[in-house]
Amino acid sequence: MIRTLMLFAGLTMLTMVAAPAATAPSSPAGVVDSFYRWYFSVNTTHGGWREHFPQTHAYLDSSLFALVSKMLAEENRAKGVILDFDPFVDAQEPATSFTVGAPISNGASVKVPVALHFGKGAGQGRVIVVLHKSGTWQIDNFSYGADGNLRSIIAQQMK
Repeated sequence: MIRTLMLFAGLTMLTMVAAPAATAPSSPAGVVDSFYRWYFSVNTTHGGWREHFPQTHAYLDSSLFALVSKMLAEENRAKGVILDFDPFVDAQEPATSFTVGAPISNGASVKVPVALHFGKGAGQGRVIVVLHKSGTWQIDNFSYGADGNLRSIIAQQMK
């Protein structure tokens, strides 16, 4: 009986962590925090974020969602990867945790810095998440500083 209850409790917790929030956060930093909580909850599962990508629809701008979906479909068709890095952490290795920074308003958009922490000795990375408000705050792009941004990299790789 105790094992059954523990299994049920564990599955309940896993389901709660893996599913995106039912209601969208009302602030840019809240959207980014919620997105990365989703990302870290699924990225270690079978298939990682790619397998669970449809769950990001609530977080991503519809055109960014469509662009990444198109990229994933092409990867499936070609049986290879288009991006040789994880676009949400800007690295080829998995991040172990994240810290959301203070939002910076820039006209109609808001930039939210995210510090990404990697395993011992691997250091830190940084991604700037760009959001705009279209009814709710949505992620419009992921910026990697001098290395470019997700939209332009996908467009270049899919030429």
